[in-house]
Amino acid sequence: MNILPVGFVTFTGKEVPYNTSAGTSGIKNMPDFYPNSSIEKTLGSHHSYRKDKVYFAAPMEFISDDIKERVDFVVYDNEPSYPTIDEVKRNYLGTNRTDYRKHFENVREYYYRREMGGFASSNEAKYQQWQSAVCTGLYDKAGDLRYRKETAEDEVKALRAEKAAINAGIESTNKEIAAQLKLKQGLKKYIRALEKIQSPFEELGNILPNGISSENKLYETAEKRVSVAKEKSDGQKALENSAMYNEGREAYPYDGLKYGKYEDTTATYKALDDIKKEGFKISGKKNHFSGTDDIKNTIKKLKDILDENTRTIEEMNEYVTELREKLKSTNSKIKEKSSFIQECKNKLMPLFDELANFYKKQGIKVIKK
Repeated sequence: MNILPVGFVTFTGKEVPYNTSAGTSGIKNMPDFYPNSSIEKTLGSHHSYRKDKVYFAAPMEFISDDIKERVDFVVYDNEPSYPTIDEVKRNYLGTNRTDYRKHFENVREYYYRREMGGFASSNEAKYQQWQSAVCTGLYDKAGDLRYRKETAEDEVKALRAEKAAINAGIESTNKEIAAQLKLKQGLKKYIRALEKIQSPFEELGNILPNGISSENKLYETAEKRVSVAKEKSDGQKALENSAMYNEGREAYPYDGLKYGKYEDTTATYKALDDIKKEGFKISGKKNHFSGTDDIKNTIKKLKDILDENTRTIEEMNEYVTELREKLKSTNSKIKEKSSFIQECKNKLMPLFDELANFYKKQGIKVIKK
């Protein structure tokens, strides 16, 4: 297999100006820092004053104390590790989305830098480049299938989220339907109650005038009789207390009718007058029995609300039907996509086995970190 060139570069360690006060974060953004690189701070351990320099070492390069004394940081180009075959398997057949092509390329590029740096066997470095390049090729061979599988997995994830949202919508709408049905029962019950009291209210409205007229005449009569009796009583007392009356009593053989015992009685009139003050009076309650129009208007408005309530329930039931159809379609899509994912996995299995067998044949080992 042909090995793709990285580009001609002389890989030797080099010192680079750097603002030490920026710490290590800026170093990680510099072009000579790689995914497998590590940083050693030499300021404080090998010298006390800032040099404002960083040293990027070549692979396997020995870093002397002299170098560490000239810079504030040393960046080591460490050997990157191959991914474990189990990790790669989860990428092929599971849900691991790591792009292991970059891992294989990191290995190849590292050994190219190692070859150029001259700190290792050139043949060994070339061999390792070939090995990692084969891994990249085998990995790329399954790239399209992995992409299609992952795309379908994303679609299934979105469809399942949509399914959950639809189910939540059905549940919430059904709860509101139940509440609206309960409201409907309450509206009907209240309307029936108002309709039942409407006729008595109308009848009371018809008889109120006669009742009030009779009540007024009755109480007026009682009031007059009580008032007249009181005037006569007060007049009689005044007369009896007068000197003319007492001195000339012989001139008055009697003070009233000889047999007028009940001439000015107020027994019943007085009791009636008391009732007027404390008892029930039709005229005082007439406003309580004059609400026929209010009852009619209220019934009309309640029936309008009942009609709206009925339409709302119908609309919600139609909405639930639509959601159930949508849920049915979503479930069908999930089933279809899931079947496609399984087909992709079935096709990916031999491609993964090819890479796994290469791992085994080459004895590729993973570097423990």
